[in-house]
Amino acid sequence: MNLVVGASGTVGSMIVERLAASGQPVRALVRNPEAAARMRALGAEAVEGDLKDPESLKRACDGAKRVITTANAAQRMPPDSIDSVDRDGNRNLIDAARAAGIEQFVFTSTTSAMPGHPVPLFAAKGETEEYLKSSGVPYTILAAHAFMEVWIGLVVGAPMQQGLPITLIGGRRKHSFISQRDVASFAIASLGRATNRRLVIGGPTAWSWTDLVEQLERKLGKTVTVRFAAPGEPLPGLPMPLGQIIGMMLAGLEMNDVVIEMGALYEEFGVTPTAVDAVLDGLLARAS
Repeated sequence: MNLVVGASGTVGSMIVERLAASGQPVRALVRNPEAAARMRALGAEAVEGDLKDPESLKRACDGAKRVITTANAAQRMPPDSIDSVDRDGNRNLIDAARAAGIEQFVFTSTTSAMPGHPVPLFAAKGETEEYLKSSGVPYTILAAHAFMEVWIGLVVGAPMQQGLPITLIGGRRKHSFISQRDVASFAIASLGRATNRRLVIGGPTAWSWTDLVEQLERKLGKTVTVRFAAPGEPLPGLPMPLGQIIGMMLAGLEMNDVVIEMGALYEEFGVTPTAVDAVLDGLLARAS
């Protein structure tokens, strides 16, 4: 049995759907009856629980062989928070997995994960990685770089839909943005292998935000208005506290280039990469 935590999210639901379609037993942790119904429609067993409720995690892990978690609180509202979900909640899940004798714990992290990182989400991810490694539970860490669909959607798509300028912080650092569907592919392909490994995964080409704006302009055939913000400034057009969180994380991405050579990992895990152009084309199609 494969337990998927974060099953209601985009990547988690992709994992649930693909596992069920391939005939693998899958159990989805959900927080309400509506989500449970969606998971059952995909062919999964649904169990209600919450990362903030350790007892529910013990029940969810009972009888499971592997845990795959994609859950995070980056875009959630109180009482969910980075502290309650990404730090304490993940510890609760690791403890439950250890008690249940889980054979593999697949944790979706980030390339920027580091204890003490100035961006709270990245710090919590880093602390969780360290806790997982020291737990004794066999693990696979997917240190994924920024999700194309999420970041390009928030930084480029949202202001386009609202008629606002695109807001950048710096914008010159290169990033191997990765598609959510490719993260799901790596999660599934890692099951039963890649034990006690941290896989740094990204997309096929590294882009800066300035590169992406220029590519967008080529597709539109016109100039796009861009404004530059100070590090940590809230991203306009997004509700608070999401705008503040995304502004901080956008500043975090500008601390360094993240260029990942992926050829060997694509071959090892049989993943066909998704190009950034596919995401830009999708944004333009929705905006037209």
